[in-house]
Amino acid sequence: MAIYYSVKVKTEKLDSKILIKAFEDLGFRSKNTEILPNGICMDFFEELGFDVYLTDAGNYPYNSWETIFGDKEFVFERTLQFRFDKEYEDWEKRYSIMLTIIFGLLSGIRDEAILINSGGTELCFWKENGDIILNNQEGIWNHNCFKDIIRNKNISDSM
Repeated sequence: MAIYYSVKVKTEKLDSKILIKAFEDLGFRSKNTEILPNGICMDFFEELGFDVYLTDAGNYPYNSWETIFGDKEFVFERTLQFRFDKEYEDWEKRYSIMLTIIFGLLSGIRDEAILINSGGTELCFWKENGDIILNNQEGIWNHNCFKDIIRNKNISDSM
């Protein structure tokens, strides 16, 4: 089974230019950027241990998710996905960069989004007003490197 993390973004505010700039602002450039029919793929496999995909979500019902963060389904327009290399050794660096990118992007575009791991566990929900709800049932947000990323954010509730 592949290891990946997926961010379901409500609207199309997040685009390839914003994504590329977020990586460049942290000093990273994709070794290979491929334009796909419905998005973009960026290769950071050697340097960070993942590839990044930003794709259009498709049409309903394929772009909906039943969320634990509300009482209705979440309909989204874009998916940002990080696919991990299982052999990459510096897991803390990889997760820190991924989460820094995600939190930075979503704080900047102020859009609703859900972060989901490859097992289907929802880890986090961003509200349009900038508030963030964390799901810490598995204790992921207790790691020190993740605490630094969420510090000084508008965390409104924990599950």
